[in-house]
Amino acid sequence: MSYIGSKIKQIRETKGYSQEVLAYELGVSQATIHYIESGKSKPNFETITKIANFFDMELDEFIEEKYQNLIVNDSAIGYQAVTQNFYSDSQLIKQIEDRLSYKDKQLKELHKKIQELENKLKNP
Repeated sequence: MSYIGSKIKQIRETKGYSQEVLAYELGVSQATIHYIESGKSKPNFETITKIANFFDMELDEFIEEKYQNLIVNDSAIGYQAVTQNFYSDSQLIKQIEDRLSYKDKQLKELHKKIQELENKLKNP
C-alpha cells in the first residue's frame, strides 16, 4: 500500500465515509478509490486536490514523508513530476504554486470570455 493511499484510507475511515461516498463526491468510481487506497493506482494532482478539499484539509497534509512514489501527471500542460525522493519540499511546493498560477490564468481568461458573451447577448 502506498503512503498516500493509506493516508486517504485512514482519513476516510476516521471521518466515517465509505469508498462509495468518497467516490460519488469526487465524481469517480468506487474502484478508483479502492485502487488508490490499495496502492494499485497513483492519484493525479487534481484528484489529490479534490480529496483534500472534500476532507477540508490542506494539500500538504497528503504530500509528506519523502512522497513515496507519488506521481503527479497533468497532460493539459504537459507536466509530470515523479517524486521518488528526488524533489525537496521547496521544489514540490514551487511546482504546485506554478500549477495554481496557471489555473488562475485560465480562470481569468474564461471569466473574460463569459463576460464578452454576456455582453453580446445583451447587445446583439
